[in-house]
Amino acid sequence: MSVTATRGLKGMVKADLMLKKRGEVGLLIGGLAEAVWNQKRTPRELTKRKDVDVLVAKTLKSPIVDFAGGIDWWQPITVHFDRLLTSDVASVENIDRTFWVNGNGTALTYRAELNQQLRPGLHVPSKNFALAIRITEMFASVHDSISMISEDEELFRERLARRLGMGSCLPSFVKKLFSEKPVDHGELAAFALSPVNLKEQAALNKKGQYYSKKKK
Repeated sequence: MSVTATRGLKGMVKADLMLKKRGEVGLLIGGLAEAVWNQKRTPRELTKRKDVDVLVAKTLKSPIVDFAGGIDWWQPITVHFDRLLTSDVASVENIDRTFWVNGNGTALTYRAELNQQLRPGLHVPSKNFALAIRITEMFASVHDSISMISEDEELFRERLARRLGMGSCLPSFVKKLFSEKPVDHGELAAFALSPVNLKEQAALNKKGQYYSKKKK
């Protein structure tokens, strides 16, 4: 049975209410997390352009039903590996790894793990966090030894933000509905962000086709 996607601001509000009811923390991710960072956006523009993707930080109850509320939920699964390669010459044994998977059985190429306790509901990432997720996804698709940023990192971020149409502020209607300060990533921040490297992707694919071999 197909589910109609709930888009834009309406989907954000619905996700927030569903998460609060369950007592769980969610992070807005995907194209909408980038699109909201432009104060000139209107609710109609967000609705026309973007589905709602939400990373559920921790599942406290049974998993949310796939695509419940017309939202693309990315929920954590823990996978055990008898042996996992960590580099071309090293490996670890008997280890668990957490991945975030949606209703289509696709896994994210990054992890955003909670560092701090947050109120239940949907949290909007800071502009810096949204950009960091995009860059982490880019790095996760290449070999560890390859550097993708050949210029000053700050300049690279600025150029990427312009290409994505990101400004410096959230629209007033987003600030009103999501009044808490946007969450960030880092050692002392709400979330810890890290890539799922190619070796982890290959190991997970042996347990199911979570990562497509064809790159978009």
